[in-house]
Amino acid sequence: MPTKGDRKPEPAAEAKPKAFRLGLVPLVPLGDASKGLADEVTAAVVKELGSSAGFDVVPLAVDTGAAGAGPDAAGAKHALADGNAALDKARAFADKLQFGKARKAFETALEKMEAAASLLPDAQLLIDCRLGLAEIAARQGQDDEARVQLAFAAVLNPELQLDAKRYPPLFIRTFARERDRALKDKRAVVFVDETGVGGAVEIDGRPTAGAPVRVTEVPPGRHLVRAVREGLPSFGAVVVLKPGEEVTVSPGFVAKGGKSWLDDLQANRFTPESARVVAEAAKQAGLAGALVGVVSKADPQIPTRLLLIDAAGGGLAELPPIGFTAGLLDVSIEMIGAREGIDKAFAGGKAEPKAFGGGAVATLVAGAKAGAGVRVAEAKLRYDVTPLKEPARSRVVDDDKPKTAKGDDAPPGDDDDGRALASGSSGKSARLDDEKDPYRDQVKIPDEPDPDAPITEQPWFWPAVIGGGAAGAVVLAGGTAVTLVALGVLPDPRPASGGDVHLVLP
Repeated sequence: MPTKGDRKPEPAAEAKPKAFRLGLVPLVPLGDASKGLADEVTAAVVKELGSSAGFDVVPLAVDTGAAGAGPDAAGAKHALADGNAALDKARAFADKLQFGKARKAFETALEKMEAAASLLPDAQLLIDCRLGLAEIAARQGQDDEARVQLAFAAVLNPELQLDAKRYPPLFIRTFARERDRALKDKRAVVFVDETGVGGAVEIDGRPTAGAPVRVTEVPPGRHLVRAVREGLPSFGAVVVLKPGEEVTVSPGFVAKGGKSWLDDLQANRFTPESARVVAEAAKQAGLAGALVGVVSKADPQIPTRLLLIDAAGGGLAELPPIGFTAGLLDVSIEMIGAREGIDKAFAGGKAEPKAFGGGAVATLVAGAKAGAGVRVAEAKLRYDVTPLKEPARSRVVDDDKPKTAKGDDAPPGDDDDGRALASGSSGKSARLDDEKDPYRDQVKIPDEPDPDAPITEQPWFWPAVIGGGAAGAVVLAGGTAVTLVALGVLPDPRPASGGDVHLVLP
């Protein structure tokens, strides 16, 4: 006789097959919601609805067709690597004074850097290329080209201070002059349209606002425009702005005027045409229907909306709005309404025609930032720049001939018996009689430098050569040195013998 311990366990009851299956298309983020958050909500919804006794939920992929595809991230990465390599070569050529090769390498680096605009956090690499081209042009005496390149660099960052240890003073002043000229021009506008919705817009690395946005007060020139959206490759482009012009930039996170089902969801809407596309994909996968939806962000809630689509007829049913909290700890409670709506629409495993309508859903989540319905933001670029003040220039005033005004005698002290040496902006002068002037027969004073003259004709570009005795004339870079030597502040630099000495004056 079998004992109690010899009894075999009862076989487990077989799981009752579920009446139907639905496909869930990955939820689409809106506004400030990231793709990561949307994916997290998608996984939670699949798990929660999949635990239902009446139906099962599986992931469903649907062809996006002509939806906005965004930037070419792989191409930008290669361009950035090539640009950095070319920039290193250009600097090496410049150090070796191989200016022709350096110029070509800088041009290549600039082209590649602009192609990698989506990966540039700011405009510094573009500026480095422009400054390199300006330096090469200046060294080769191509003054106009140097100014053009300095102007391009200046508008990318008007607040930039050039390194005085690397660049000569006049090179730095020329940069400042080109900057001031650009800032005096009529400003331009950059409009980043609704295809960049959800992205933070930057101009030359300066944060502005979220797209769509009109950025005003942009100096004319070439500028780096980026749109950065979490979970998607960044968009970047270099745009050319003329004075007073408005340029539109389309990042392509959402297709402009797109007709695909994904474009609809990204624009916070859904149309019957999109429903039929998703229905066909569900039908091909052997599913009774499909779920699509969007995820937004409005702290402390995560507003979510799901739509149910009948695979057989392409009809569309709206499920109750959902408001998850951070952490998604209330998924089970929030999904009760959605589960009941699905059970009602597919009573007995078959779609109830009355549950599905044929109209469009104009707004999925009220107040969510998306598509053409979002308000265009306004932003204005501001720069903390002090305009260049031309330094006072020392000069020699030659009054060998009396100066008169309207026939009057020359002012006291300005006779033809001596030379007035004026220095600085005060106008004060010290006089020397010709007999006491050690340079009276040997000093050749250059004219006051013209601030708009070519760089290669400016004083910093000349070596100051001082000769003595039989060596010839004395050439000075400015009147300040003459004044100081003549007054005895500086020693007479001429040698006692007739040899030459080269002296660079401040």
